[in-house]
Amino acid sequence: MNDLSKLPPTAWVLIGCAAALGFGAALAWRWYRQYRARKALRVAVTGGAADHLVDTLVPDGTVSSRKSTWKPPPMPSGTSVSTR
Repeated sequence: MNDLSKLPPTAWVLIGCAAALGFGAALAWRWYRQYRARKALRVAVTGGAADHLVDTLVPDGTVSSRKSTWKPPPMPSGTSVSTR
C-alpha cells in the first residue's frame, strides 16, 4: 500500500485515463453489437415482408421461387381429428 501512495500524479492520471478508455471501449462495443443486431433484424423482416407481398400480389397467380418445404408431421396411428 505504501507503493501506491508514492506514485506521482501523472501515473494516477494515466491509470484513470486507461480505465476511462476501457470503459468507453466496452460501451462502444455494446452499442455496436446492438446496432448490428437491429440492422440484421430489420433486413430479415423487410425481406420476409417483400417475399410475402410477392407471393400475395403477383397478378398471374404464381408464387415466388422460394416455396416452403415444410410438411406437417404424420398423425400417430389410432388417433382421429375431431371436426366439431
